[in-house]
Amino acid sequence: MLVVGVGRGVERGGRLTTDDAATAASEAAALKAAADAGLLSRMLDAALDLIRGIDQATDAAPEVPSVVRPMLGFRRLPKTARVTLANAINTDPALRLFLAERITPAQAEGPALAWLTGERGWPEYLLRFAEEESDASVDIKRLARQAAGAERAVQRLREENGALVAELTRVRERAETARVDTKAAIRERDAARRSAKQLREEVDELRADLAKAETAAVKRGEERRRLRDRVRELEEQSGRTGSSREVQRLSRAVLGALRAAAADAEALDRGLSDGLGRHVRGSGASAPARPAGRRPVRLPGGVVEDSVAAAEHLIGRPGAVLLVDGYNATLATWPELDLNVQRDRLVLLLEGVAARMPSLSVHVVFDGAELGASPRRRRTPAVQVRFTAADVEADDIILELVDQLGADTVPIAASNDRRVRDGARDRGANVISVQQLLALGR
Repeated sequence: MLVVGVGRGVERGGRLTTDDAATAASEAAALKAAADAGLLSRMLDAALDLIRGIDQATDAAPEVPSVVRPMLGFRRLPKTARVTLANAINTDPALRLFLAERITPAQAEGPALAWLTGERGWPEYLLRFAEEESDASVDIKRLARQAAGAERAVQRLREENGALVAELTRVRERAETARVDTKAAIRERDAARRSAKQLREEVDELRADLAKAETAAVKRGEERRRLRDRVRELEEQSGRTGSSREVQRLSRAVLGALRAAAADAEALDRGLSDGLGRHVRGSGASAPARPAGRRPVRLPGGVVEDSVAAAEHLIGRPGAVLLVDGYNATLATWPELDLNVQRDRLVLLLEGVAARMPSLSVHVVFDGAELGASPRRRRTPAVQVRFTAADVEADDIILELVDQLGADTVPIAASNDRRVRDGARDRGANVISVQQLLALGR
């Protein structure tokens, strides 16, 4: 409770004892300046709450001034109403005393407390504080304008930085695409070289086999000619002697030679066919073979392939297996972070996706060793994390996993890498982008 003097000029009956209009005007001016400066706000709010609780049936309770009654329904007093309420309290000694006895120091600022308790010289006190507050308000407004200008400058810098980050991301994506294309071209070149070398070796073998077969055919031909000559000679003799036993024996020998020549020709044809077959199989060995019956899952009507709805539909399918190209996803999303932080964020996102889809199996593959990984992320039951050997790419592991999955699964490759996406589609898998994957985790 405050110790209250209720100011000068108050007499029994609630009337002012002074007739000095100048004093009343100065008090009203001081209250208006203080109210406009916000020095009385907290105290006036507390006063209005106390006035609302006045029980008019109690003899000790002051009467609520008529000018104050419309304010009782306000939730927050406007500035003009605050000035009116302050003047009403100032000119009603009973109400002022009632409030001064109940308002605590915590509910009234220093200047407001001086006025409410009737401290001597309170009008000058309020005016001085109001002037200081006004000067401070000017400084605050100037500082606010400067802060707003600085904020706009910071916003422009953020926008410029965002544009630079986006451009850097695009450059990195183009560089990544070029790197992948270059590596794919190198692999294709090396495969073509190996195929050409194998073909040359097989052609050399076929030439050697052909030379042997031709040599054997020449020998068989010479033998057949000698036998024919001998048969004619014996026929002439048999015509003279009537003996055909020797002719029959030689005829059988000629027949055997013809059969041997036919066998040699068949062996030559078989060797050529086998050699060509090996070449065809060798040149097509890298082509993926789909498991029997596997086809990409068809999307419902009206669902676009690169939409979030398409990704949600795929991961909700029975037997769904999500295969994530780790660094392809993290470098496109958080390129400014350390690799271990990128991995942690991606695995955390995938854990959230797996938690929503308990039947979903999630695998994420990162290139190279697990450098700098935090211990809590090395193993997680919901997401299987794999790191490739130093000379193996995550692309190859993901495509191998697609090949290894049974026909009753629904493999879903998540990557922006063209080789992964094309290879997965060739193997009968579905494909989603990194953007679709991130949307699943939001």
